[in-house]
Amino acid sequence: MERLFAHLLEVHAGAFPLWYAPVQIVAIPIGAAQEAAASAFARAAIDAGLRAEVDRDASMGARIRRAAGRKVPYVAVIGEREAAGGEVALRLRDGRQLPPMPAAAAVARISAERDARR
Repeated sequence: MERLFAHLLEVHAGAFPLWYAPVQIVAIPIGAAQEAAASAFARAAIDAGLRAEVDRDASMGARIRRAAGRKVPYVAVIGEREAAGGEVALRLRDGRQLPPMPAAAAVARISAERDARR
């Protein structure tokens, strides 16, 4: 088993495909006022069968860098505008940023990608 996991780590350089990643989404609230929206988004993702967590520690830049270092496939940034509109702004592991979209649509998009196992 150890050799199998060592091989997988080496092949993927720690950036596992979405369906295999230990944490698939990290929700990052910009401020304390958005923590409830970030928690609600993470809960919706978990209810959809995704592995998600909320990162509340340190500055926003440090949280984004930490998620990038962990090679998390999706980072959901939730600011004041996104929280007010029930949206999230997704950042992909490769650096691309998607425009804000409804939280339910983001969960559906990520779930569909996981189910397709691309």
